[in-house]
Amino acid sequence: IAGYAKNAWKTAGMSANRYAEQATLFSASLLQSVGGDTKKAAELANMALMDMGDNINKFGGDMAMVENAYQGLARGSYVMLDNLRLGYKGTAHEMMRLINDSGVLGYKLTNVSQLTEVGFGTMVEAIHKVQEEMGITGTTIAEASGTISGSLNQMKAAFANVLATMSVVNKEGLGILNLDEALGDLAIGVSDFASN
Repeated sequence: IAGYAKNAWKTAGMSANRYAEQATLFSASLLQSVGGDTKKAAELANMALMDMGDNINKFGGDMAMVENAYQGLARGSYVMLDNLRLGYKGTAHEMMRLINDSGVLGYKLTNVSQLTEVGFGTMVEAIHKVQEEMGITGTTIAEASGTISGSLNQMKAAFANVLATMSVVNKEGLGILNLDEALGDLAIGVSDFASN
């Protein structure tokens, strides 16, 4: 997770700390759904967090709503699925329909009880596939390099990393990033913002 968190300021539009916090919130569900494969769980967590950022970049709104939707899915609750604004209501039947529409399984689910069997990892992959088909995937990175608002969000996340790194250095040593890396990322963020 730490490797992905370092680049979250540009890939997901969030600070490394926020990225790590969010990934931790659903890591147990991901690990369970991939049979304990930590590498696969980390990849799926990264996919989910990038998709969350892309969703907000495409549709606007409150990141907390999207985060709550993913956290709910990790706990087996589908009521906030409609927070993703992908055309699916907040029900188990609609989650099943989303998975079937995505085609990630290679077969169709026929009963909502099968959602427990396929697990949260499959839900993350299905959401990713649906967002990819809708042209949502990659919008965070594209916005950061090509728009004022996107580059401002990127710069804010990089600045949050600098502040967090400085507070970590002062208290307990280095965390996910070191100060030089964080300052370098901030310089890139400021440069991109200035260019736009």
